[in-house]
Amino acid sequence: MDWVKILNPETYFRNEMKKFIKNFHKLVKILIIILIILTAWLVWYDFFGYPNSKNNVILSPKTEKISIGESIFNVEIVDSDTLRSRGLSGRKSLAQNSGMLFIFENSDQHGFWMKEMNFSIDIIWFSQDFKIVTIKKNIMPETYPTIFYPEENARYVLEINAGFSEKSKIKIGDKFEVISE
Repeated sequence: MDWVKILNPETYFRNEMKKFIKNFHKLVKILIIILIILTAWLVWYDFFGYPNSKNNVILSPKTEKISIGESIFNVEIVDSDTLRSRGLSGRKSLAQNSGMLFIFENSDQHGFWMKEMNFSIDIIWFSQDFKIVTIKKNIMPETYPTIFYPEENARYVLEINAGFSEKSKIKIGDKFEVISE
């Protein structure tokens, strides 16, 4: 028999409450850690989806070769909302003769900004029939949050290194073609 219970019930009760509170705090900490892990997993799952999800992010976009006049570009094709919203944001640079080709479902006034960009680019908007309708040259990261729009509706948009459109003599009215390999 526990004599503390009989002789001093208040002390016994106080000691038992301290043990309970200590164990309760441990349980709460464990539940918080589980909740954080579960939340992180749900955010990851929601962003990257599962293999057959329509919102699934392709971590390595498709690539193609396109030509504009005499210039040939290796481009990453971005054709989903998730890939388009990420664009070139966060990258340190873009390889020479490379670019990112944004493909939209419809022609419209698709606007672009320099959010989280680390280098300057030229942005080229193309119509439904692959003709250049607008070129914005040497857009710097510091222009964020300014949004750049084409002068006409466009369905395709190409981002390339700053100055390359001028160096390659790319002009309004030129067309791009996908090069089949």
